[in-house]
Amino acid sequence: MKRFKQLFFIFLGFCLVSTAGTAIGNDTTTVKEMLVSKVNQVITILKRKDITDREKKEQVVKIITPMFDFNLMAKLCLGKRHWMELSTEKQKEFTKLFVKRLKNSYIDKLSFYNGQTMKYGTPISKKRIILMPSTIVSKDNQDNISMLYKFWHSPKGWKIYDIEIEGISIIKTYRSQFNQVLRNKTIDYLLQELRKSSIEKPVKDSCSPKCQ
Repeated sequence: MKRFKQLFFIFLGFCLVSTAGTAIGNDTTTVKEMLVSKVNQVITILKRKDITDREKKEQVVKIITPMFDFNLMAKLCLGKRHWMELSTEKQKEFTKLFVKRLKNSYIDKLSFYNGQTMKYGTPISKKRIILMPSTIVSKDNQDNISMLYKFWHSPKGWKIYDIEIEGISIIKTYRSQFNQVLRNKTIDYLLQELRKSSIEKPVKDSCSPKCQ
């Protein structure tokens, strides 16, 4: 579990695919091709030694921000009953805080990248959902990690709404955590805790001599 927490968000950064405007016709092929393209872009950024960590963060954030359906993820993580208890204003705040928490978490883990590569399986189409299996391959091929990207065809095109790592779902994990809090606490308490955890940590502005 410790290893999962350490590696989770760096690999989250690998699973980014911009799919707005994708046609239904050849969707599985399109999704896979876009996934491969974006993964390569992120890995290229992480490998660069001529830019600072801060610049890497900024470039990765630009890639990932439009790629996920964060609104849907926030709703699924909180659950229908608790979501409906929130006012429209608090729904917006919860979504904003949830997105910040995700971004801050994986940004903190970018330093764990150590030359891993990605292998892709055959995408599986299920009506408006595409499942994209893949494997994170370590340098020595001894510590590989299975992943499953879940896309749905939103009004804006194909978007990621969940990821499973070694069979563990992001959505289910967060929902379990939030439900545990809400058993004894209020929604306002949960929002307060998310506000605390959403404070962005400063990025150490370091680089190799090439970027100085």
